[in-house]
Amino acid sequence: MCHDFGEMHTDPHILDQSHQITADERRFVHAHPLTGYLLLKDLKGFPPSAAKAVLQHHERLDGSGYPHGLRGEQVDKLARIVAAADVTEAVLRRLDPMRGKPRRSRRGQERGRRSRPFY
Repeated sequence: MCHDFGEMHTDPHILDQSHQITADERRFVHAHPLTGYLLLKDLKGFPPSAAKAVLQHHERLDGSGYPHGLRGEQVDKLARIVAAADVTEAVLRRLDPMRGKPRRSRRGQERGRRSRPFY
């Protein structure tokens, strides 16, 4: 899948997940959907609906996602499918989908947090 295509312009140090990221690094991470969209939207033969899904694949129905904080029906259905695939892939790798760290290292931190639905 090409949903994280925009990460190719992100410093690998930020993506290696071995450290807590800074606020500046988080801004780069949160920009990757827009970067990917801008790279793919005018690519000949690339479906506009797929480019929009790349842009929105980190949006969440409750508005907690990024890059635009869309909520509810503002989040495209294809983007919801890509988001579900992204999270599923991370779970299958037994990684935290937001940080890439092994789940057991964040187990205590996640207790009590509400889920952020993407479907």
